[in-house]
Amino acid sequence: MILYGSYTSPFVRHCRIELLSAELDFEFVDTDYAASDVGSPTKRVPYLHDGDTQLTDSSSILMHLRQKQGLAFISDAAEMDHYMLAGTGLDTAINLFLLEREGQTPANNDYLARQSARVETTLSALNEYDYESSSSLNTAETRTAC
Repeated sequence: MILYGSYTSPFVRHCRIELLSAELDFEFVDTDYAASDVGSPTKRVPYLHDGDTQLTDSSSILMHLRQKQGLAFISDAAEMDHYMLAGTGLDTAINLFLLEREGQTPANNDYLARQSARVETTLSALNEYDYESSSSLNTAETRTAC
């Protein structure tokens, strides 16, 4: 099994945590923009090759890894909503970071100002969850931690 990604991506980090926690045998290939342009139709990381199975999104990769262990990916709609909330916040923050490197900031773009506000309200909503009541993290809580 080969996981392609970058060490800095929180989406890749979540997949690496799942692989390591499950003690599944895998190779990690540090992947840059040029390689992901060729290796994945989405032109982003992570992507996974596991024999004939090729997956191009962290959510499908995580589902695949959980199924290999005989475990559920997400237990119910509330956990799915929490998972998606964390994913939206991460994706939005990453896009803002990358656009800022190109000189586009919330200060000079109304759409980016809305996206910046989205990150803030998402973080506030994530702070409302009771993380201390769990003895181990579920999929949504791990996504939030990443």
